Amino acid sequence: MFQEWAVAAGIPPKPLYRAAEVAKVLGISRSTIYAEIASGRLRAKRPTKSGYCVYVIGDDVDEWLKGDQLYEVKG
Repeated sequence: MFQEWAVAAGIPPKPLYRAAEVAKVLGISRSTIYAEIASGRLRAKRPTKSGYCVYVIGDDVDEWLKGDQLYEVKG
């Protein structure tokens, strides 16, 4: 599901997506993605211990989207 959305958003299919790409595809903020990673609800990988980039597997995004977390939309 996520990979199809990524392609529709102009991002080619690949094994790992940057957190910023995930946020762009889903239409949410990067800080939300980072908060979900920090909470452990969304799995992510860093290529090095000092690396700034955070990568997410597309299938992990799908699993996260299937989760039972509900968010209040404000605005």
